[in-house]
Amino acid sequence: SLSGGGFAVAISQPLPPQVLLRVSIKLDSQGGVVPAHGKVVGSQSLFGGRYLIRCAFVELAEEERDHITQYVF
Repeated sequence: SLSGGGFAVAISQPLPPQVLLRVSIKLDSQGGVVPAHGKVVGSQSLFGGRYLIRCAFVELAEEERDHITQYVF
């Protein structure tokens, strides 16, 4: 899941709240990749030993946030 404020991912292990995740978000077929960091703001246990981790973007440049928001809309 992706929004202008953050992202959510499903992973196989829980993460403590103080963890920062580093992700590369590919937004289009032209190779436009936005490197981003996310602070864990919530987690939820799913079936099959998976976890939904919700993160808020940290120190994301305004133009990158705008690019993500335009891509989502």
